[in-house]
Amino acid sequence: MSLLPATAPRSLLSIRLSILSEETTSPVRQELDLVRMAVERGCRVIGIARDLGVSATKVPPWKRPQLGDWISNRAPEFDEILFWKLDRFVRRISDLHLMIEWCKEFQKTLAATNDPIDLSTEFGQFMVTIIAGMARIEAANTGVRVESLWKFSRTVEKRWIIGKPVYGYRTKDEGDGTKSLVINPEKARAPMAMS
Repeated sequence: MSLLPATAPRSLLSIRLSILSEETTSPVRQELDLVRMAVERGCRVIGIARDLGVSATKVPPWKRPQLGDWISNRAPEFDEILFWKLDRFVRRISDLHLMIEWCKEFQKTLAATNDPIDLSTEFGQFMVTIIAGMARIEAANTGVRVESLWKFSRTVEKRWIIGKPVYGYRTKDEGDGTKSLVINPEKARAPMAMS
């Protein structure tokens, strides 16, 4: 990237993840893909907005801790915002429309590694709106599926459905393809603190 001309477009990378856990590799994968995309586009990466543990459904881009600061206070420093997928950027169509209007006003562009986005044409803006609509539907469907799973789990006696058990418990394979939740004798009693 040091070989890029001084006039090369300046890219801000936006990385977002709703639920951050120790096991996830998504933020690292997003960053690597976005740096690669910036290089392929001949752009200079000038910053990375990492909003981890932030829901796109609940928090629009301009209100996120890091991306919001760039949008509100540092807009002259970048020319485009790169993100992994549209649903990593926004989940609400209204938020997308506001970001498109903001981009027009401040002469910025948006691009994603895994979605065809081109804000320079009316058709491109229309396609972005359709993709955002699909992301919103998927978010709603995920909520319905999770709610249904937990309702079902409450009707099945002594059956563990999904997830990591709370401290002091473990799962036990029942031999019929199901699991139950049982006390873990090694962790059931936490040692008393010495006073």
